[in-house]
Amino acid sequence: MTDETHKPEHGEDEPQVYAVNKSSQGWHFNRRSFLKAAGTSAAGMVALSACSTTPVPTPTTSPIPRPTNTSPPTVDPATTEGVAHKATINATVLSPDGKLLASHCSDSRDRSLKVWNTADKQLLLVWEDEAESLRASPGPVVFTPDGNVLIAGAHRWSLSNFTVIDVIPNLGGSEYAISPDGTLLAAGNDNALINLWDLNAMTVRKILSGHREYIGDLVITPDSSRLISSDGAGQIRLWSLPDGELLAEIEADTMSVSALAISPDGLYCASGAGSGNIKLWRVADLTLIRDIANDGGWVHALTFNADGTLLVSGDNGGIRFWTLPDGGLSNTVGFRSAVQSLVLSPDSSWMISGHASTVGGTGIIRQWTLPDAQPAGYYIDIAANDPAFAGVQYSPNDNGAGVSTLPCGSPIPTGSTCICNCVAGSSCTCVGHRSSGGGGHYWYPN
Repeated sequence: MTDETHKPEHGEDEPQVYAVNKSSQGWHFNRRSFLKAAGTSAAGMVALSACSTTPVPTPTTSPIPRPTNTSPPTVDPATTEGVAHKATINATVLSPDGKLLASHCSDSRDRSLKVWNTADKQLLLVWEDEAESLRASPGPVVFTPDGNVLIAGAHRWSLSNFTVIDVIPNLGGSEYAISPDGTLLAAGNDNALINLWDLNAMTVRKILSGHREYIGDLVITPDSSRLISSDGAGQIRLWSLPDGELLAEIEADTMSVSALAISPDGLYCASGAGSGNIKLWRVADLTLIRDIANDGGWVHALTFNADGTLLVSGDNGGIRFWTLPDGGLSNTVGFRSAVQSLVLSPDSSWMISGHASTVGGTGIIRQWTLPDAQPAGYYIDIAANDPAFAGVQYSPNDNGAGVSTLPCGSPIPTGSTCICNCVAGSSCTCVGHRSSGGGGHYWYPN
């Protein structure tokens, strides 16, 4: 594997530019290489070990004076927006233990898969999907139940070292659902078919037909015995597993049923549609239990909390919390853009939402505390942000495995190693630029 290191052209009076290295496994920062390239003294190394706010005198030979008495602004990283993808988020998926988050876009501006550490929002992997296997929307990305493998498009990724295990011929679709026992993968396609894959043999066990339009969503019950599918015509179908026999079908809505969720006990299925309708069904026979009044427009995402007493929906107007079994609205977080995806932590103590920014249509990933639905920060990839974005970057463990980014003026966790700080007057200051060719983000000491 070789790293691509881009060096933009610069004039005689501009400080030397040091590029952020990008490899096939993502963006990486090597602090030792950075210091060596910059010719930093031992004293400078100590200064880079933390984002200090102590003013540093500017050497008389420096081409750009640095303020020596500037205090960093104080911002709240929980509410200050940063971008995760260059386009609207299609999918956010949590690993079974909640420690990893996978996100992806399938837009022409950004066709990438990214993996993050949820503990500190580190960006661990960036995969640019040159083969367009993630082109379908909202996107085939799923973790295996043991948490060791991520299936994205036709690629299987090892999560121990973030390398591709293999590429599965003919595996593809617009929706994936994996059985909790890890034996089956249901792949729904835009041609209204569902391929039932045997994950042990990596072969198609059966092709399920009967839907009239594209597959809207797929879910499998906790005991791996039932598959529920929806389509663009508003139909929902119930299938037995592993044989793939059709058990029931209903006309659930007059518009596309784009979101499904299974309750933790496997007894109920929630559906959300383009009409804005949210309905609760009994899994055993698809009997309607509750019709929930929702005025937020198209429902893109649904998820239950850990004990099944709360249903969370994402629609064109924001995030809504519904108590169960009565279906009462208990809380709303409003947005000016559609919420495309929602995931809750295994213990339902926090939540992650994926949606578009209000300017430019870039992809935003936000974390929230629960049950109070308070903002708890953004997942930020500096390369996806506008060049004007100012951020603090740091390595939580200084091993080069991941980089965390916070908005300008944010404090970094104790013990972290500062990589770049946008604040003038600190001992670790950088300014972001893009190359003249419109490529990646670049940094030079301010």
